[in-house]
Amino acid sequence: MADAYIHSLTDLWNDAGTTYHAIKMNATDSASAAGSRLLTLQIGGSDRFYVDKNGNVVAAGTMTSTGAFLQSANDGGALGASGTAWSDLFLASGGVINWNAGDVTATHSANALAFAGASSGYSFDASLLLAASTAVNFGVGDVTITHSTNALAFAGATTNGYSFADGPIKPAANDGAALGVSGTAWSDLFLASGAVIDFAAANVVLTHSSGVLTLGTGDLRITTAGTNSASAVTVGGTQTLTGKTLGTGTAFGVVPTGLDASTTAKGIVEKATDAEVYAATADKYIAADLIETASASVALSDAATVAVDWDAGINRTLTAAGNRAIGNPTNGQPGTYRTILIQGNDTTDRTITFGNQFLGDVPTITDCDSTKWYLLTIRCITTTHFAVSSQVVKKP
Repeated sequence: MADAYIHSLTDLWNDAGTTYHAIKMNATDSASAAGSRLLTLQIGGSDRFYVDKNGNVVAAGTMTSTGAFLQSANDGGALGASGTAWSDLFLASGGVINWNAGDVTATHSANALAFAGASSGYSFDASLLLAASTAVNFGVGDVTITHSTNALAFAGATTNGYSFADGPIKPAANDGAALGVSGTAWSDLFLASGAVIDFAAANVVLTHSSGVLTLGTGDLRITTAGTNSASAVTVGGTQTLTGKTLGTGTAFGVVPTGLDASTTAKGIVEKATDAEVYAATADKYIAADLIETASASVALSDAATVAVDWDAGINRTLTAAGNRAIGNPTNGQPGTYRTILIQGNDTTDRTITFGNQFLGDVPTITDCDSTKWYLLTIRCITTTHFAVSSQVVKKP
């Protein structure tokens, strides 16, 4: 079929220095209606294409381009307008929506849309809705959040875990949710120093401090049998055991804090230590084993005047490196005795004298050495009056 033209215009453009115009119409618009047009194309009296006097172009059909549609200047116009919007936007595979010369982009690939460049993040002023059984995927599966019916599953953060920087994590309502469930429990719970476990709005409170867990309010009840090894329990206030039996075991001890031992009231009398036996500390009981341990020899410090603390030992020893004076004892306990086994540090004879509170017949010792030993027996008559006797217990 041949082409037919109402008018066919041809021209030759052959001068590079000339700007050619194929068709030009210059209308002087001193007065015209708003609908005046520079060009109108019709079929059967119906507009198919026109350009109005303001340069607006209207086409009745599809406009096809083999090149780009460009603005005359950056940020110079919009696609569509309020009230006259485009119905749809179709982009080919691999299409890119590019804001501000690549500042932010949205790029398509097969079944995926990649967002890039938004270093300040993405903002949504309403809820972000995801389809059922979909996932939020970070780092190509490095960490995922996956939905299933009434559940979210977090996975992948096996090394550094999940961090929450601000504020508490709480249920939507009081007593509204549990941490873990039966059969799917958390393995461990780590709390910082000073942490508090609070039950029912401070009805019962457990508070940590260094090396101590304090039950601040409420009661602690143990209803089933168990064992406890190498532990010390500190209990304040008045405690009552009702219908309980303290059974046999390796050991059972109660250490009261701030409670004086008593030999008359019902309760506990603390066992004495060796030092408490030396010092005759009140309200301590002496067990049979203390007869041996508290009687063990305790060395005196060698000096020109030998200091004797009555509370520091029962049977004392002294190795004299020179002539020595036995000083007046301190902390004397009237009616009690102490002994001192004296020897010299070599074969040189040593003289032993006594302080002025040793009254009555006082031994004269001038030949104590490493081969001749003396045993002194001292009785405390008053805290300023002592009697002393001596006996040779080793001879050359």
